[in-house]
Amino acid sequence: MTRTYDPLTEVILNHGYYNAGLSDDFTVAPTEETARFLKRYRLLFGPKLRGINHTWSVLQEQYDGNALLALPSSWQMRFAMTLENGNFLNFTDLPALGRNEIFFFINQNGSTDLHAGALEKMELVSHRFSWEGLSGSPATVTATHAVSGEIYTANVVTEASNQFVRIDLEGLPVGRYFLQRDNLAAERTVYYDPELYGQRIFGIIHLVQENPLNVSSTHGINFSARSDRWKYFVVLKGDHTDYTYAITDKSGANTPLTFADHAAVNPAYTLQDPDTNTESMLNSIFGPNSVSIFVSSQSIPYQESTRSLLALERTKDDTTTSVLANLPNPAAGKAHAAVVVNVDPPNLIPAINNGS
Repeated sequence: MTRTYDPLTEVILNHGYYNAGLSDDFTVAPTEETARFLKRYRLLFGPKLRGINHTWSVLQEQYDGNALLALPSSWQMRFAMTLENGNFLNFTDLPALGRNEIFFFINQNGSTDLHAGALEKMELVSHRFSWEGLSGSPATVTATHAVSGEIYTANVVTEASNQFVRIDLEGLPVGRYFLQRDNLAAERTVYYDPELYGQRIFGIIHLVQENPLNVSSTHGINFSARSDRWKYFVVLKGDHTDYTYAITDKSGANTPLTFADHAAVNPAYTLQDPDTNTESMLNSIFGPNSVSIFVSSQSIPYQESTRSLLALERTKDDTTTSVLANLPNPAAGKAHAAVVVNVDPPNLIPAINNGS
């Protein structure tokens, strides 16, 4: 008999910021009941390659090509994602998480992605939590389990002027619940898990068989790079009479980046408070009207490799020369994607080292 461990399913973390398109920014671990499920059915879980965390696999023990233990017709597995890269949020296009909120990823019908385009977030709750915006005293609150469809009645506790909802689900399935008050249409979605509540959880991966989740399936969580208007504060020191300045993309890309003075950029760009504060500070140091602000005409996604050959050029009497052939890129996450560039006057003669 030949024993093998074959993939039951895989989760791949993709990210548009990275050159390879893969995110190695998380650790992923099964919840306690999922760890018991894995052990019971002789399944293994972990990163596909040791020390590389962009692909996570569930492996099934098989003998001569057949599963040692057949899985039940209906099951769920849940894994907690912990963010390990402190800079991840700086270069990732994500909605902000509120207090106790997490991102939720579940396999979709007919899709290999674990989200339907927009990342879903919800509050992670324990037995008792506040239902924000709940006015009046509801007579009943029902909680419908998203996977099983079971409906439970939640106890309602009023303290002072706030409404608190206690969901007594001890011994019942944890997971996503749809809350409904007094049979009204308005609902709230929460994720109930006392085990994970209060921990440093970024998101929960929820794999369920009913959706379906096929053997040897691969599912993706796709993150997009954050984009921003890039801004260059060009400080013209000294006399630059009759010279005009421009930033030109010399990379030869099919769609070159374009920059213009902020007042002339298309579509028009309105300076924000941090922009005007930086402009005022630089003008106070180097003199009035010494700063030109060049803004990209489009939002530019950040990427791991820098965008090279953005050239600062100046022109006089139809003659154009390069001042800086390779401008630095704004750092992802820094204030307003801005770079300050100091330019000496054109007639400044550099000192010559004569060896003395």
